[in-house]
Amino acid sequence: METLNKANEAVRRGKCKNKAQVVDMLAQCQELVIEIGNDIEGGGEEFRPLIRELEEYCELCYQLSLAAMDKASRNRLTKKIRSQLIAVRERILWDLPEDKREIVFLPYKASMWDSLESVWMAARDDKTVQTSVIPIPYFDKNPDGSLGEMHYEGGQYPEYVPVIRWQDYDIQSRRPEVVFIHNPYDDENYVTSVHPLFYAKRLRASCRLLCYIPYFICSDQIDFVATGKERMCATKGILQSDYMFVQSEHVKQAYISAMTKIVQGHNRNVIIGALNKKFFLWALLN
Repeated sequence: METLNKANEAVRRGKCKNKAQVVDMLAQCQELVIEIGNDIEGGGEEFRPLIRELEEYCELCYQLSLAAMDKASRNRLTKKIRSQLIAVRERILWDLPEDKREIVFLPYKASMWDSLESVWMAARDDKTVQTSVIPIPYFDKNPDGSLGEMHYEGGQYPEYVPVIRWQDYDIQSRRPEVVFIHNPYDDENYVTSVHPLFYAKRLRASCRLLCYIPYFICSDQIDFVATGKERMCATKGILQSDYMFVQSEHVKQAYISAMTKIVQGHNRNVIIGALNKKFFLWALLN
């Protein structure tokens, strides 16, 4: 904001030697504002008022570039721009508080959205949080393990869920605070695979916390070790995630027992201590 104010004041005082300098300076200001607008455009309808304020600023800059050599017009327009920048600043302070955290939800099948929806609703209602729902594409698997037909279900979510197209969000550059997933398999599933851009290891490197919420419900009597299914507890998504949400204390202990068996030969107490910190009870979220 300070840069924009300084540029406006320089034009008002006639410090630019010719119209070309004025046009160049205002063009740089517009580019900066457009970049801000692009960063927040995917955030949903709540940011539309701020985007409108930024668009109004760009329009005033354009008018000023046409009338920069006329002192009366220049004074009138720079005064308007000064007021507009105040409006932009107030809107930014309201919509984008400094401590606002970005939480991203990456569902892949619309039918499984209910596993993430209650968490998204809680985050959406928190004024310190900016949420983004980004349905990601997935592929059928061919018999040889290669990727087959791609599917994208972004148009199948409820109308009250503001969906962002996966092509419009660069998770590596945005680096959100938290990312939620509900597919733990990456390339390990024989039937489907989420898009490789969204494999857990890649996501883990692009956010502070990766959280996995299963799309299925386990039997509350589940015992992965007794049934020989402990490898279900060591998929890439589970291993890469910082936190996993499970439905009960019994299911939590079943996962811990299975994962402890998988890493035999290591310090059992250290492993159990670490795993106890990894799992959250789903009941605490509801």
